[in-house]
Formats: sequence, C-alpha cells, structure tokens
Amino acid sequence: MPFIAQCPYPKCRKFLLLEDAVRGGTVACLLCKQPIAVSDSPPGEPPSVMIEPPRPGDVSAPPIIRQRTSPCPKCGATLYLPAEGPAPQKAKCAKCGHVFQT
Repeated sequence: MPFIAQCPYPKCRKFLLLEDAVRGGTVACLLCKQPIAVSDSPPGEPPSVMIEPPRPGDVSAPPIIRQRTSPCPKCGATLYLPAEGPAPQKAKCAKCGHVFQT
C-alpha cells in the first residue's frame, strides 16, 4: 500500500507518494533529486525517511559549495559569494540592487 513521506532536506520538504517496494532502500526526491533513505518498517506502519549520506567515490553526490559572505555597503544585507576561485569584480545586491566592487 502506498504511503506519504516528506523529503528530509530543509530546502525542499516536498511530499512524496512512495510504494511499499522502496521500504528499506533509497529513493531520489522528485524535486531536489537528493537521495533519501527509507526505513524498513512493516507494511501498514509509516516508515521514517532520512538524509542518505553520500558514499565514498559516489560521483552522483552533489558537490559541497563553500561560500564566503560580504555585506552590501548600501543596505547591509548579507551576500553569499563563492569562496573558491577568482573573486567577482562586481556584485549586485539582491535586496536593494546596489552594484559594488568586491
């Protein structure tokens, strides 16, 4: 019998309709495509879902993006910039639209 589960990733939280056959396995969320581990509970009981940790050497795991923050000089909003690679020459604040040098 199908059951409803919610994606455990904080930025997604989509509700999924899953079949009993996925109990004890891993499924991908329909929206964020992240792996979700489904517990092996008996049919009739709702299983728990949890974030599936990436396996070593798994190339399908999303890369971890490191960020640095910078305040907007006009409104003070926090801007998130990539921490690796060359720093952008100019940035535009998403809150006030101010363009400034980083």
